[in-house]
Amino acid sequence: MPLLDDIQEVNLAYLHMVRRAIAEMQTEILGGMSAATRDWIVGLTPQQLARVSRSSLLMCSLNSNSADLLSGLAQSLHALVGERQGAPVTAA
Repeated sequence: MPLLDDIQEVNLAYLHMVRRAIAEMQTEILGGMSAATRDWIVGLTPQQLARVSRSSLLMCSLNSNSADLLSGLAQSLHALVGERQGAPVTAA
């Protein structure tokens, strides 16, 4: 299931980003994440972190008011789906 694999890959990258942000004291980029949640993530072993990332639900969300950013994301997702289905991808 390629989509599930992609979700899990994004989750793992997100969890690593959270750990790095905490280690570098950049917790402002984590939004409203509670201190308890941050402590829990930091306390996970690498194996536990990988296991948690295997959820079928995306753990992060995109918060942006930028129409350009959202448009670019939509185009990237369209291209990714097209590549996976073997369809030629055309620029919008």
